[in-house]
Amino acid sequence: MNGDKDPALGNREALGLLIAGGTATGAGTLISLAAHLGYRLDGRATDTLAINPLVLLVTTAAGRVAWPLTATLALVAELLVLAAVTVLAVRWWKAHRPARTWIDAKAKQLAFGADLAPLTESAVTAKATMLGAAVPEDTVPGLSLGIAVADRQQLWADFETLHIDIWGPRQGKSTSRAVPAVCEAPGPVIVTSNKRDLVDDTRGIREKQGRCWIFDPQAVADSDDPNWWWNPLASVRTEVDAAQLASHFADGDDGQSAKKDAFFDPEGESLLAALFLAAAVAGEPITRVYEWISDPDDLQPVRMLEQRWPLIATGLRAQYELDRRTRSGVFATGRKMAASLRLESIRRWVTSDGPADKRPQLDPAALATSRDTLYMLSLEGAGSCGPLVNALTASVLEAATHIGSKQPMGRLSTPLVCVLDEAANVVRWRDLPKRYSHFGSRGILVLTILQSWSQGVRCWGAEGMEALWSASGVRVVGSGVDDNEFLRRRSDSIGDREQLRGTLTRHSGSVSRSWQLTDKRILTLADLTAIPRGRALIWTAGMRPVLVETVPWMRRPYADAVAASRARYGPTQTLTVTTPPDRAGDRRKDGPR
Repeated sequence: MNGDKDPALGNREALGLLIAGGTATGAGTLISLAAHLGYRLDGRATDTLAINPLVLLVTTAAGRVAWPLTATLALVAELLVLAAVTVLAVRWWKAHRPARTWIDAKAKQLAFGADLAPLTESAVTAKATMLGAAVPEDTVPGLSLGIAVADRQQLWADFETLHIDIWGPRQGKSTSRAVPAVCEAPGPVIVTSNKRDLVDDTRGIREKQGRCWIFDPQAVADSDDPNWWWNPLASVRTEVDAAQLASHFADGDDGQSAKKDAFFDPEGESLLAALFLAAAVAGEPITRVYEWISDPDDLQPVRMLEQRWPLIATGLRAQYELDRRTRSGVFATGRKMAASLRLESIRRWVTSDGPADKRPQLDPAALATSRDTLYMLSLEGAGSCGPLVNALTASVLEAATHIGSKQPMGRLSTPLVCVLDEAANVVRWRDLPKRYSHFGSRGILVLTILQSWSQGVRCWGAEGMEALWSASGVRVVGSGVDDNEFLRRRSDSIGDREQLRGTLTRHSGSVSRSWQLTDKRILTLADLTAIPRGRALIWTAGMRPVLVETVPWMRRPYADAVAASRARYGPTQTLTVTTPPDRAGDRRKDGPR
């Protein structure tokens, strides 16, 4: 920026002399060349012509050397050719140069050149070979990050790195990060979102790799009739499994920041876990749990647990035998947690229709070793299937972790890519920060996308968000973020640079200069707040942050395939606006606007 320049350090005199000298040299060269061309065109000998343009001008002015008309014509031709070449060069440069923004001037004060060696294609390829990752030969074995602004290097993250992105709304995080991550994934993919565009844009590409499973009980992508189903109780084999499933239902709409009652919330979650275990033992559908939790006098779940899980049965019976008022509060709390199970729109997604049901059942373990894609869509508010999205996400990742631990090098041979778009609104898995770093060592690449730091704190708490950030090997901050405390910390982590500042002193007609080294913040809080669209800052372990130009899918090799997918699966209906009857006459009278 202009404010980075110190007027005292400028040397306008030297710059002016340099420009004047260059102009004079160029003009002299053209004159000398024109004179020699003119003499040759006239058939004259050029032995008497000096090559030095200054000598040539002096001798011509003195009349010792003639200046023919052909030399003038040659000079004019040279100027025309020079002008044409200049115009074409300028046009080419404008057409091919990358768009520049004010922040680009800061790029070389951050990481560039050799600093970026761990993020190059050769580095991630070598890492994939070392890890034994099985990927298609024609693909780069990593997730693309963008183009370094300072030196135009293509940057990649290897198959052992986890990601966290914080971008403002409508700033291109889906087009530049989520869609490319799904399209470039070498193996299985799971995706969460609260919008249909990520499904529409990538489904056409992913279905060529394997089956696309779309979990959409709320019809976000118009998936009203499920053509497959999933049993959340299939993975419940122990009391620990049941407790984990109950925890997904217990997390409220506001995540870990929701106010919880010190007695009723833990008791309600414990009740729900016991009922899940009872349903799993008896082979009942998960929807039966809502029937049980709505009838505090039905002791059937206790009897189901007594033989195999006597201690769990004893604890559950104690809850049934609480005084009527307390029991009512515990059951009401559990019923609130399991509210999504009462919805008919959700039932067919998580239960079989019986022996005649020909729909395939999703197997999380099989998906983890396939090339299939699982899309999970959920909206907040009434009718949300968020708890089931949490449970399904956790089920696939847990299965992938278990399978990866038994494969060579303790990791999936073909990495699983997990894109958690709008994570804080869709996936409120309380244990995600604890498990995050473990995923990378098992060949599971998780990309968590948020709109702000505070959004993550609301979901996982302050300590959980810190843990998530620390466990991520790639941390991206895009444009549109308005979170002063978070950005101030980012500014501090970028640090300062030394700047030589000068002082001009004028006294009695003389001018003196003095210099001193000072520290200047590279990117201030105001700078980070104003990051332009199309730019992002990336922090990776062991190196300074790097400024990158983001690359949306429209500028990638598979742009046509994404556009075709969007055209095939995206909304096609045109919105029709109906004019109210009492205003129709006025609009016809006034004409179109």
